[in-house]
Amino acid sequence: MSRKIMLLAGVVLIAAMVTSGTAFAAKGGGGRKPGPGGGANVGTCVVAPNPVAVGANLIIQGSKYAPGEGLVVKLTNSGGTTFRWTTADAKGSFVMTWWTYAAGANTVNIYDTASSAFLSSCPFTAY
Repeated sequence: MSRKIMLLAGVVLIAAMVTSGTAFAAKGGGGRKPGPGGGANVGTCVVAPNPVAVGANLIIQGSKYAPGEGLVVKLTNSGGTTFRWTTADAKGSFVMTWWTYAAGANTVNIYDTASSAFLSSCPFTAY
């Protein structure tokens, strides 16, 4: 898909979430699935390379999520916000390729799709 189509899709999704009111509000981890031993899984993410050139591919890797957990991956920078959805694998991990379209500070935030709970964040820089 072209970047313009992806950007347009992101704008449409943002508009839908804004009109729905409470979508993607951080809820303090409520609704998390128990991890091994009964404790809550603590998700982590990392972006590589960091820093990355604007328009170049970057890899977002996440781990320590609940196996099969639906995840919303939100990339925010000075150009706006875009979203993607994925599911953690049987080991609670995911990998996706993306790109950034704005120089400067960028942040990837991960949310649970079922509860909208904020799970993790990984900042990176684009030049």
